[in-house]
Amino acid sequence: DVYLRHRMQTRRRGQTVRYIPGMMRLERGRNDYLTEAHLYARYRKGGQVDCRMVAFTTTHPYLRPERFLEESRFNYQPYGTRLFAGGALNPLHPRNHKYYRFAFLYHTQTGDRRTVRLEFTPRWKTDLLVSGHADIDPDDGSVLAFQFALTYQMQHITVNLRQGTEGMAQHLPQSVRVVSTFSLLGNRVNEV
Repeated sequence: DVYLRHRMQTRRRGQTVRYIPGMMRLERGRNDYLTEAHLYARYRKGGQVDCRMVAFTTTHPYLRPERFLEESRFNYQPYGTRLFAGGALNPLHPRNHKYYRFAFLYHTQTGDRRTVRLEFTPRWKTDLLVSGHADIDPDDGSVLAFQFALTYQMQHITVNLRQGTEGMAQHLPQSVRVVSTFSLLGNRVNEV
């Protein structure tokens, strides 16, 4: 079960954003919208995700439920070559190490659980590389938390992920927070 809460603040100044391909329709002036949805996601072998909408409500007149049902939103792969299906290259995958610089930040211990924070920065500026840090369990190499930022198609996106702690939940995100900012010629869209 996935509970999704989406807040979007917009400021439209002029007609420029109406001609950007893939951009949703924005109302004039400053607006604040809230969307809530209840989704059911089933994860299969091979990284496939089946997702269906259980409930959906929004204050945005042009926002459709299909926007939240894209497979890439739920197909997070902390151990794969890409972080999301068709998305940025994963800095923690051995094949992608040549694209990143790494720094050991610190080591902590809470009870019997040890954690290492590893920082990564891209070697080149491109939409396929991310910067951020990951909290890793040094005993078994599992990812406990992940934060990264990237710029994709004029949007600045920051993602915070926290993995589950026990059993099969260790392989799935427990909570995900995505913050997106778009700005062009006085037009602005902030999404959380």
